[in-house]
Amino acid sequence: MQPTLNIQAQKVLFDEKQVNEVLPKTEVVHIWCTRTVWSCVYGMMETERQYNECLKQGKKVRPIQFVEIESANHFVHWDEPEKFWAATVNSIN
Repeated sequence: MQPTLNIQAQKVLFDEKQVNEVLPKTEVVHIWCTRTVWSCVYGMMETERQYNECLKQGKKVRPIQFVEIESANHFVHWDEPEKFWAATVNSIN
């Protein structure tokens, strides 16, 4: 399953043809939390690295905003909904 998810993520975020043809005005907000499991943090770091690399190469990729929620885990929407909704509303505004 992991290879399939990687292919899908690469296409939807970093494939210039897909970005221009499928929902071209869509922006992505990647919300991550500082007290989560390592795999979630690694996923954010790798996505951010790839995003910045694409920008340096001048590629037209989907805009991604990385939003950090301090002192929360990957269940922030359940454990601390106030923090989750504050980050969500702030990223929309």
